[in-house]
Amino acid sequence: MTVRTLLLPFVGALLAGATAAQSFCFHSGSTPVAANWTQGPIPLGCVGAPSWPSWRRYTPQHRAPTPHVGYHPGRGEAVPVIVVRYHCTGFLLQPVAVTNYVAMGYVIDMPEHLCN
Repeated sequence: MTVRTLLLPFVGALLAGATAAQSFCFHSGSTPVAANWTQGPIPLGCVGAPSWPSWRRYTPQHRAPTPHVGYHPGRGEAVPVIVVRYHCTGFLLQPVAVTNYVAMGYVIDMPEHLCN
């Protein structure tokens, strides 16, 4: 056995111990945001519902990325934001109906994990 074969595992163990002791804490976590509906600024002006909005945007519940000391970010996922459009029907009992809905944009749902 040579000195090199004895020294190589010892140096490897020292380097592995030094890298394992490091903690990668980015101090970036998340804040819970509640789901909400946002109305469009332009009303439809239907006879039975004159102030009904022409569209509404649904933003789902998610965890928004924010600075948070002692936490590091998890794997973020894109969650779609849904826009619902309406039209006037002309009926007395149901003056407004859904035209269509579409996923328009995304919000990031990112969990947080406690740093070691």
